[in-house]
Amino acid sequence: MSQLFKYIDNNQEINTVIIPGYLQKFETYASIVDVLNKHSNIIFFDIFQNGFDSTLSLFDYTKMLYEYISKIQNIVLIGHSFGGRVIFNYMKLYKNNAKVILI
Repeated sequence: MSQLFKYIDNNQEINTVIIPGYLQKFETYASIVDVLNKHSNIIFFDIFQNGFDSTLSLFDYTKMLYEYISKIQNIVLIGHSFGGRVIFNYMKLYKNNAKVILI
């Protein structure tokens, strides 16, 4: 499961988690990552690295996100489209106080 998460350590206190839209890859967010690199560590939830997996539900992705970031402090969640759905579900189920940006 952790291979679904790409972690870029920029020696910062803030941890920004990017959750992509349907079938989007890391490269789609390169310009956002370039800006964020100066201000935070980056965690990219590479949901679609191998295409769409019809065996996984929204709840499955939400649980994977929770399991990966549950011990991490100072989180900002950025989600686009499907990533936004994962964030909404995560915030509803786990009552986290992370900052959220939806695009």
